[in-house]
Amino acid sequence: MHRKVRTPTIILGTTGFCSGVESAISKVENLTKAYKNVYTLDAILHNEAEMGRLRSLGVKEVKEDDSNEIIVLPAHGATESEINALQKRFKKIVDVTCPFVLRTENLIKMLKENGYKIVIVGEKHHRETRVLSSIAEDKLLLVVSNTSELETLENEVFPKVALVSQSTISKDLVMKVSEFFLRHSFEFRFFDTICPETVKRQNEANDIAKRVDCVIVVGGKNSSNTRRLVEIASSVNKNTYFVEDAFELNFNELSKCASIGILSGTSTPPYIIKEIIDKLNHLPLI
Repeated sequence: MHRKVRTPTIILGTTGFCSGVESAISKVENLTKAYKNVYTLDAILHNEAEMGRLRSLGVKEVKEDDSNEIIVLPAHGATESEINALQKRFKKIVDVTCPFVLRTENLIKMLKENGYKIVIVGEKHHRETRVLSSIAEDKLLLVVSNTSELETLENEVFPKVALVSQSTISKDLVMKVSEFFLRHSFEFRFFDTICPETVKRQNEANDIAKRVDCVIVVGGKNSSNTRRLVEIASSVNKNTYFVEDAFELNFNELSKCASIGILSGTSTPPYIIKEIIDKLNHLPLI
């Protein structure tokens, strides 16, 4: 009689695309059926595997001298100067900016009109943060990526401050920055502009990491929201592994884990998650 091989118990968090990314990809796929070449301003999403699949359908990231019939603005948005330049080179611009990013853009425009200095919590070089900063213009007080950047403002008090954030930034960081400006402004307005899907996955990362022997976080290495999940999970569970696909799995280490949590960024394709689960379902435990 053969003894059944033990395999890890898998605890699956919310994985795959968020609604905004799913909508953006669907629109781009439909465009590839109508146009031979579809250009995009920057990557549509931060996942190289999915961008590779879209390239195979005829999607190309625009270069300086490219011109064509159609170009797509990415999920993280575009600056006004970028759009103006593209209008001279392309007949049609399709905007697939995430609705949550568009909401923040509109909030900034409203706050500017009402005389607020604007604080943006986000990664300085992230496309979304750069787009939001360009809209704030001279009303931008500062972009905060780390609470240590607030130390030089410890003796300052501001008359009217409003805070928004990059949609995929850490909720914990946003709250700490908000607490600082509550103490350093006469009037302070806070807008929760983190994507609810991002917050949900951050909460799951903390919860699942406490319950399992090890955690696998799946997503693009250049994905902001995926890196947040890695930071949260690894702060709770030292056995946290950040992979882009099944080929990066460390089977020697994972075979020691009786329970494995799987998390993913919002730009991670479902087929990559399926491949990883299939591999783990055939992984014998040591």
